[in-house]
Amino acid sequence: MSSKMPKLVNTPHYHIWTDALHGRALARQAANQWDRGTYVRWTVITAWTTFEMACEDALNTTGIGRRFKDRLDDALAKVGLPAIDWGSGLWQRVARVHQFRKDCVHRNPSHQALFPEASVADEAITTLRSAMADIYTRAGNVPPA
Repeated sequence: MSSKMPKLVNTPHYHIWTDALHGRALARQAANQWDRGTYVRWTVITAWTTFEMACEDALNTTGIGRRFKDRLDDALAKVGLPAIDWGSGLWQRVARVHQFRKDCVHRNPSHQALFPEASVADEAITTLRSAMADIYTRAGNVPPA
């Protein structure tokens, strides 16, 4: 007898989010700093990609990725919502995840930065999950499961 499981992964950003979760699990189990660094970077980059997609979905807009903070604040203003306070709480943590991602993708990171602890992946997942829920809620939408 087969039981039918509900399909929770049904859009591209859910697939990318599961990639980020898989990367975090691998980062936690990595046998050496080389593998751990790879998995942490993969986690942060894919989790951030999902976060950008979620912001665009929640605010019904596109093109938030470049100049992310400015464009997210602009998208919020277009729907009559206040800009984000990037200097405290959840959004300050989001800014730190964003900086780590930018350093990995757009800059030449230091040798030490290439070998982050698995806790960086944990923090990225926790922070961006909370930020996705927050942005959907701000926009008056139900956050994805």
